[in-house]
Amino acid sequence: MSVIHLYPDNGEIACTTKEAFVGKEVRLKELPPLSRLFSDEVEGVVFRLPAVLKSRKIKPILFALASLVCGKYYKTSITKSFENFLNHTASRDLFFIGNIVCSEIMTFHYVNDGDVVIQGAETVNLIQKNNASLQKLLPKIVPSDNKKKLFIVGLFSLDLLKFLKRKFPLCDFEIRYYDVIKTDQLPSFKKILDFSLANRIKVSVYDRKTAAMYNVPYEMNKVNKEKLLPYSTREKVYDVCFLAGYSHSRAELLKPLLRRFRQAKLKVKILLIGYEAPTLEGYEIDNKIISYEDYLKLVGASKAVIDLWRLAPDEGYSFRIPEALALNTKIVTNRPDVALEPFYDESRILFFSKEKPLSETEITNFLSIPFIPADASFFNLGSKK
Repeated sequence: MSVIHLYPDNGEIACTTKEAFVGKEVRLKELPPLSRLFSDEVEGVVFRLPAVLKSRKIKPILFALASLVCGKYYKTSITKSFENFLNHTASRDLFFIGNIVCSEIMTFHYVNDGDVVIQGAETVNLIQKNNASLQKLLPKIVPSDNKKKLFIVGLFSLDLLKFLKRKFPLCDFEIRYYDVIKTDQLPSFKKILDFSLANRIKVSVYDRKTAAMYNVPYEMNKVNKEKLLPYSTREKVYDVCFLAGYSHSRAELLKPLLRRFRQAKLKVKILLIGYEAPTLEGYEIDNKIISYEDYLKLVGASKAVIDLWRLAPDEGYSFRIPEALALNTKIVTNRPDVALEPFYDESRILFFSKEKPLSETEITNFLSIPFIPADASFFNLGSKK
């Protein structure tokens, strides 16, 4: 059986299919016929009704409404099959990912052979939002005596945590936040934190501000250096590279940097996902999504990578920092506290800001000095074992 996901894409409604909870989404050329909804072929349909209605596309609207009528809307249909799915995982460790964008990164570095990776739009919704259907199932749960490990990434659903704890009372739980916890998510985070403290569940965050505010362990986003070794090379094709989703603020930060790079006649590769113009400050821009492995090849083949803070200057460090350190690639960043970090070294990291723009000389000198490798304990997952 499969899960159908409807989502807006450039004014249209795109459609994907995947196996429930596991597997990757495969884009479909067109919507399945309505008759599929009344068969066992479709287990659930994930969509946001306002977004589907806003599209004014008749077929997607009918498909979404029909899924509600026949009980295939994911909030009820998926939760009914969730416990059955968990029963079939036997004693294998479970790895829940609560963010589609970072699923490739987290899977690449954190998942071991044999782990069951639970991901996809239907899983993201279970992890990031409370679901009354899970709460109703609690009295019917048959506890398991398995002692596997459950690693949950980006959890904001107390209902899911209670469900899993009731199902697996003897298991080793770990909850990890690798991105900024937004203001509207803080009440959910606090409830999960209180429940975790009462049930001896490990929780860690990636930024020191949240760690200090809620008295939880801080842990920098780390990577698996052994997996990164094939992407490290002494042959540097580019002087500088950068990959991120387009936003106006990012483009404005990049412009003065790129002007200096052009003055220094540097070879630069920029991937700005969703950017509509072909160039930025004279450099050609790629705007298509690439695989995580291709991105690692790019970072490994570059002398330096640009790293920009996204939501706040004091937010935690993105994966670009440990990726670059592990690949012996330098970092050009506007993160103000980076010079205070134990992994900082002038041979590895160059800081800039609006108040402290870089000169052509600073850039060329930074790229020319030898890279001094950082202690792996700062960024390597294996160093904590």
